[in-house]
Amino acid sequence: MNKKNIHIGKILFLGGAYCALSAGSGFGTGQELTQYFVVHGPGSLVGLWVTQVITFIFGCMVIIDTRKYGLKTLDDVYTHYCGKVIGKILWIFNIAYLLAMCATMIAGAGANVAQYFGVSDQIGRVVLAIAVLITCLFGFKRLLNINGILGPIIMVFVILIAVLALVNPTDGIAAGAKFLQESTHLSISSNFAWSCFLYTTMCIFFQMPYWHACAANDGETTEDTVGSCIIGAIFFISVQTISTLSMISNASILDGVQVPNLALAQNMGMAIAGVFGLILMFAIYTTTLPEVFALTNTFAKEGSKNYKYAIVIVVIVGFVISQVGAFDQILNVVFTVCGWVAILYAFPFLYTRFIRKPAVPEHVPELPYYELMRKKKENAAHEK
Repeated sequence: MNKKNIHIGKILFLGGAYCALSAGSGFGTGQELTQYFVVHGPGSLVGLWVTQVITFIFGCMVIIDTRKYGLKTLDDVYTHYCGKVIGKILWIFNIAYLLAMCATMIAGAGANVAQYFGVSDQIGRVVLAIAVLITCLFGFKRLLNINGILGPIIMVFVILIAVLALVNPTDGIAAGAKFLQESTHLSISSNFAWSCFLYTTMCIFFQMPYWHACAANDGETTEDTVGSCIIGAIFFISVQTISTLSMISNASILDGVQVPNLALAQNMGMAIAGVFGLILMFAIYTTTLPEVFALTNTFAKEGSKNYKYAIVIVVIVGFVISQVGAFDQILNVVFTVCGWVAILYAFPFLYTRFIRKPAVPEHVPELPYYELMRKKKENAAHEK
C-alpha cells in the first residue's frame, strides 16, 4: 500500500458516510438489532462482531474488484461474481429490494413520529418522502456530503442514549435476558445461528451498491475508500454493541414498541426523546438518500432528461409500498427475504474471488468518475 495514496481526512469523511448509511431506520430505531440479536440475549454479541467483520471484508473486496476489473454498473458486479443467469436474477431482485428498503425507511419515519407525538404515522411518512424527493434532485456528490456530515452526529446521539440507558437500566442485563427468554418477540429467526447468518448475507447485499458506488463514482484512491470501510465498520460495531446491551438491560419497557431506541429516550424524559427523535429522522433520511439514488440509476443516467422523473416515480412508489403494514412487520419481511436471496450472491462471490479468479481484462473498462473527468478535460482543451 502506497502511503502517498492515504488521506486521513478523506478516510474519516467517507467513514462517516458509511456509518450514516448503516444507521438507517433499522438500526436507528433499534428494530434491526432487536430482531436479529437482542431477542437472543447477551451471547448474541459474539455473533454480532463476527457478522460485521465478515461484512466489512466483503465490502473491501467489492471496492478493490470494482476498480481492478472496471465494473461500471451493478449489473456488471453481479455478472462478474455470479455469472449471467444468477447475476441477472440478483440485479432484478436488487431493484425490488432497494424499493422495499425505501418503503421500510419511510414506514420507520412514520413510526418514529407516531410514537413520540401520538399522531398518525402517515405524517412522518409524508415528511420523509418529500424531504428525500427534494434532496435527491441535487445529485450523488451532495448526497455523499450530507451523509459524511450527519453520520458521526447520528452515532454520537445513539451512543449517548444507549450509555445512559445502560448506566441506569430498568432491568439490568441478567433480568433483561431472563425477560427475553420468557417473552415472545418478533425475530428474524428463533435460531441464533440462522439470525447471524441471515444478518451477514443481508448486510452484504444491502451495502454492496454503496461500496460499488464509492469505487465507481468517486475519485478517491482505493486506499482511502477501503480505509473508510475500516474506520466506519469499527466505529459502527462499537455503537451496535453498546446499543444491544442497553436494550437487553431495559427489555421490559421495550416489549411491543415500534421504536425501541426512542422508548429508551422517552424513559429519560420527553426533552431528550424529542432531540433523539429528530436525530433518528436524520438517520432514516441519510439512509434513504443513497438507496433512492442507486435505484434511480438503474433506470436513468444522472444528468439525463429522464433522471428527475425517475426520482419522483421511485419515491412515490416507495411511499405507496410503505402502506402495506406496520414498520416492524415490513422490516421483518424485507430483511428475512433479503437474507435468504442474498445467499445466491454470497457463495458465488466467494467462489469467483478465491477459486475461479478471473483474469484482469487487457483493456479495463473506464469507470464513470474517470470517464467524466476525461471528458471534462477534453472539453476544456477543445474550448482553448
